[in-house]
Amino acid sequence: MRYLILLLIVVLSTFYVTSISNSFAEENEWNTKSPMPTIRTEHTASIIDDKIYVIGGFNRNGEVINRVEVYNISEDKWDEVEPMPVALHHASATSSNNKLYVIGGFIDGWNPISRMYIYDPQEDSWTEGKSMPTARGALTTQTYNNYIFAIGGMTNFGPTTINEMYDVEKEIWVTKEPMSTAREHLASGIIEDRIFVVGGRVQFGANLNDNEMYNINEDRWEIMEDMVSERGGLAAAVLKESVFVFGGESRTKTFNNNEQFNSIDNIWISREEMPTARHGLVSIAYNFSIFVIGGGTEPGYSMSGLNEVFTPIEFQKVQNEEIEVVPQVNTSNQVVDIIPEQEDEMEIDIVSEIADPFDSCQLVDRCLSPSEQRSSRIIYYIFVILIVILMIAIIFTLISLYRYTKLDKNKD
Repeated sequence: MRYLILLLIVVLSTFYVTSISNSFAEENEWNTKSPMPTIRTEHTASIIDDKIYVIGGFNRNGEVINRVEVYNISEDKWDEVEPMPVALHHASATSSNNKLYVIGGFIDGWNPISRMYIYDPQEDSWTEGKSMPTARGALTTQTYNNYIFAIGGMTNFGPTTINEMYDVEKEIWVTKEPMSTAREHLASGIIEDRIFVVGGRVQFGANLNDNEMYNINEDRWEIMEDMVSERGGLAAAVLKESVFVFGGESRTKTFNNNEQFNSIDNIWISREEMPTARHGLVSIAYNFSIFVIGGGTEPGYSMSGLNEVFTPIEFQKVQNEEIEVVPQVNTSNQVVDIIPEQEDEMEIDIVSEIADPFDSCQLVDRCLSPSEQRSSRIIYYIFVILIVILMIAIIFTLISLYRYTKLDKNKD
């Protein structure tokens, strides 16, 4: 009889652990949306309202293209709009006042340009704006109010520290304080009045993990905690107070790394890896998700039309409540922060969801990712169940020994 009871306990425990594992598996942070019609790499992108505009880059034949495709997030479908006046690769896009600004890039091979092209979605037309002072490609751009910042990149003389600002209203460029580290193929994200510039490459293609913060109002740079991995050809996007950095490339491989920089605590967290390793990709944030689009799956000339979406677990509950969102103006090829103002009650919900006994952020400098925390929970539950089974087995053994000893005494 006792063996049947033990077997029943084991079966029920196994079923319980399996149910727990399945419930955590359902909390996947990645999903896939409709792929981009034109597979490409080293393209750029930005967002207006709920539409992501993907511009230029190399196509499947390694040709530079001027094609512009638009992804409608709400309808999960792609359309094509008026192509750029020229074919570009390694340009950088941002948006301001419901217009796209495509800045710099390479043309006719690998010749850097200083041109700026402006797209008006209402007219479906392009115009050429005022060129920035320094010709360069593989740069990063960010929009703050009515100002556009063009940072870093590759000039005819190599990687640069240049930081130039465009005044959208006055239509003039102004030189600002340069970065400390010259680099190209870098990425950035903007949080309030601070631009975080991460990764990139130096001369001869060596990757960096540098993380510098530019304070716009004070026009000064500050060195922040280095990124976990050294990567160039990567992309970044912002959700709330964190910069999420995706992908990248070395001479021998592409990266599927997904690393989160917590700007409040100045720490990095390794998050759930990208389903597909890529470089030369773009990432655009909308609501509580980040759309990671295109890029090469192998080092060098490789392309894809992948459209993979990352939604951090801590935001999934909020997103499922279908909050109406009004897009903000801070948009670029690598970051869009369109997070609405939340009620205090919602903030408490998010904090309570994150703050649990498995949250390693309270204990160490490097936090565990949600997937690692899920594993910790599963291991913990298995451990508890095994302890319970062991205790039950010990109790049954002691009972059996007691009965055997009593019978033995009765025989005597």
